[in-house]
Amino acid sequence: MRRADRLLFFAAAVLLSIYWFRLVRPTLHVFFSPDDMLGIYRAWLLPVGDLVKANLLFFKSSPFIRPMACAVLRSILHFAGLEAAPFHAVLLAILFANGALTYAAARRLSESREAAALTVLFVCYHHRFRLIYFDTGFIYDPLCYLFYLGALVLYLRVRHQDRSLGFLSLSACAALLICALNSKEMAVTLAPVLLAYELIYHPLRSWRPPAIGRWILGEGRGILVTGLITLAYVAGRTTGSDSLVSNEMYRPVLSWEQFMATSRHFPGDVFSGGADWSTAAILLLWAAQAAIAWMTRDRSLRFAWLFLMISPLPIAFIVPRGAPQYLIPWFGWTLFGAVALVRGLAWITRRVWGAFEWVSRARGSVVLLGLVLVLYPFNKRRGVTGLSSVTEEAAVNRAVVTQLRSLHPHLPHGSRLLFLNDPIPTDWWNLTFLVRLGYQDRTLEVSRVKRMPHPPTPAERAGYDYVFDFRDGRFLELTEPVNWKRTAPPAFARTKDGAVAIFHGDWSPVTEKAPAKPGETLTARAADVGPTRPEVPPGQPFPAEPFLRVSADVEALVNGRPAEVATQIGWPREVNQFRLDFTIPSGTAAGQAVVQLRVDGVAGPVVTIPVR
Repeated sequence: MRRADRLLFFAAAVLLSIYWFRLVRPTLHVFFSPDDMLGIYRAWLLPVGDLVKANLLFFKSSPFIRPMACAVLRSILHFAGLEAAPFHAVLLAILFANGALTYAAARRLSESREAAALTVLFVCYHHRFRLIYFDTGFIYDPLCYLFYLGALVLYLRVRHQDRSLGFLSLSACAALLICALNSKEMAVTLAPVLLAYELIYHPLRSWRPPAIGRWILGEGRGILVTGLITLAYVAGRTTGSDSLVSNEMYRPVLSWEQFMATSRHFPGDVFSGGADWSTAAILLLWAAQAAIAWMTRDRSLRFAWLFLMISPLPIAFIVPRGAPQYLIPWFGWTLFGAVALVRGLAWITRRVWGAFEWVSRARGSVVLLGLVLVLYPFNKRRGVTGLSSVTEEAAVNRAVVTQLRSLHPHLPHGSRLLFLNDPIPTDWWNLTFLVRLGYQDRTLEVSRVKRMPHPPTPAERAGYDYVFDFRDGRFLELTEPVNWKRTAPPAFARTKDGAVAIFHGDWSPVTEKAPAKPGETLTARAADVGPTRPEVPPGQPFPAEPFLRVSADVEALVNGRPAEVATQIGWPREVNQFRLDFTIPSGTAAGQAVVQLRVDGVAGPVVTIPVR
C-alpha cells in the first residue's frame, strides 16, 4: 500500500469512527430496558458452574438459552454491579470490533477498499437497527455477529492463500462458531455460507465422487467440521424443556406462507418504515439481484446474494422479527449494495473521465465523505425517538433502583419486601429483577399487591420486613407494624422517568442542558403539602376554579437559604398535587443546588437541580 493510500485508509477509518461514535454515544447514558433486566437476571440467577457447563456443552439445551451472551453479561455485572454505563461500553466495544471485521470480510470478498469502506458505513449504523446500539437487551445479535464474522474472516484469510485449514486455524474456526452459536441461533448458517464461498471462489475441478471425497477431507474440511458442529447443535438444542422451540414465538412453521411473511417483513421494516412489501415485490428484488450478480460475473455480488438468502433461514419460518434480529443477514445486503455502487461508479468514471487517473483514485473518498454528510444529519435527528424501551421503560427502571438504594443502601439477606404499589406493569417481573440485582442478593423475597389475589391483611403485612408504597412518582417506606399508615412529609413530585418535576416559566423541565438561574422563578409540582382553604376531602381532586391556597406555612430552601414561594395552591383537577412557584435566591452558586420543602416545620427529602 502506497503512502497516499495509507493516508486515505487512515482518514476513512477516522471518519467512519467519528461518524459512528457521535451517533451511538448517547447509549452510555441509558439505563436498562425490561429486556435487559430479564437477560441479566437469567445470566446471574443460577450458579456460575452451570454457566460454564452450558458454554462447553453447546449442543445441549440449558436454562441460559444463549450461554455465551449470559457469560458476558454476568462478567460485567460481577465487576460493575447494576450500573448501566459499563454494559453499554462493552456493547460499543463489540460493535466497534464488528466494524473492523466487516471491513476485513468485505475487503477479502470484493477485493476493493472502496466497497469494504462503504459496507462498514452501511452496517455500522441504520436507524431501523437502533435498538442494537441503545438497548443491551439486544447484545445477543452483535455478539453473534462478532464471532460469526470472526470465523468467516479467519476462513477467508486462509483460503485466500489457496491453503486448506490446518489444525490451529480449523480449531480456532470451530471455537468461534461454538461461541457464535452460544450467542444466538443465527450462527447455524455459517457452514452453508462457507460452502457458498467455496463454490464461487474455489469451484471444484471435478464433481466425481472420488474428487468430492478428496475435497471434503482437504479444502472442504472447514465446511465438514463446522457442518458437524452445527448438526450437533441443532439436534441437541431443539429438544428438551429448555429448548427455544418449546416457545411458541420460536416454533418454526415450515410453509411457503410463513417464509414469505418473514421475507416480506424485513425489507419493509428496513426500507419502507415498517410497511411490509408485497410477495411480488420481494421476489422481483431477489430476481433482479441474482440477475445483476450473474450477468456481471462478479464473484462478490454472487456471494453477497447467496449470503442474504441463506443467513435469514434460522428466523425465516417463525413469527416475523424486527430489523435488529437481521444483523447478520444485513451484512449480505450491505455488501451487495456497496459492491454494486462501487462497480457502477467505476464504470461511469471510466466512460466519462477515463483519461484522468486521479478521478478514479479520488472517487472512493468523495463518495464516502458525501454519504457520511448526507446520512449523519438524517440519522442524528432520529436519535432514540420512538424507542420506548430506552426512553421510558429504562428511565422507570433507573428511578426504581435509585430510589430504593436511597431508602436502603443495604438489605439483610433473606429480607421480605412488600410493595403496596409500584410503577412496573402488573404482568412484568422487572421489580423482582431490579431489587435482587440491585442488591446482588438472590435471597430477597419481593411481593407485589398488584399480583396478589387480594390485598394482604394487617397481620400479613406485619410478616414483612419492609413495606413500601409508591405515590407521586416516589417510593415511601411504611414503618408502623400494626396499621401501616404514615403521614408522608412534603416532597417534590417526580415525572414518570424519576426526574424532579421542577419547570421553567415556559414549562420546560430544569435539566443539565437547561439549568435554573439565580433570580428565576420556577414552578414545582409537589405532594403532601397539606390542606387548603377551603379544605378538599382526602382522595378528591382540587377544583379547576377557584384556585385553593394551601393553609399551612410553606417554605422552600435552596442551599439552606429561604426562597420566596409566590404561588402555593392545590393543582386544579389533581389529587394531592400542589403547584409551588419559588424564586432561586440571587447569589446562588453555580452547580447542583440542594432544594428542600418545609411545611409547618416538617422537612421533606432534599432534591438537587442544576444552577448556572
